[in-house]
Amino acid sequence: MAGFTIQTDYYQDPKYIFDSFLQVEKWNDFKGYGMIPGIKNAKFITKTDSIKGSLIQVQNTDGSSHKEEFLEFEENKYLKIKMYDFSRPLSIFAEYFIEEWVLRKESDHYKIERSMNLYGKGFLSKLLLSIIAKSLKNAIQKHTEYVVQEIDRYIENK
Repeated sequence: MAGFTIQTDYYQDPKYIFDSFLQVEKWNDFKGYGMIPGIKNAKFITKTDSIKGSLIQVQNTDGSSHKEEFLEFEENKYLKIKMYDFSRPLSIFAEYFIEEWVLRKESDHYKIERSMNLYGKGFLSKLLLSIIAKSLKNAIQKHTEYVVQEIDRYIENK
């Protein structure tokens, strides 16, 4: 397993962060970084009322694809997603990824903590996934900061 955690400050209502997950038409805001492709489009395969159990098909800018399933959801506090069913070449050495979003209240703002654990298929895959994790960490950091800025712009223009 390879993994990482990033953090970003957030000054708006928590609902905006978690509402953004359900707007799959905006998932193409994830642009990738280095060897990590961006998202071309995403669509719900299954959407549940509780969010938990919802399943999304993701098509990436390099032609690859995967699925994302909402494993846990605590409104305005926590989200856990499993990424799996990767297309080649990632499917050769990656079993699944677990992504978590945690929103923690600070004195005058929130702290977004976003983590990712990458699970491989054997020893050699752990080495490859640790290399991928470095680019993925940068992509996740950039994306999280972008989402926060977009929410700020949205609220300013309301």
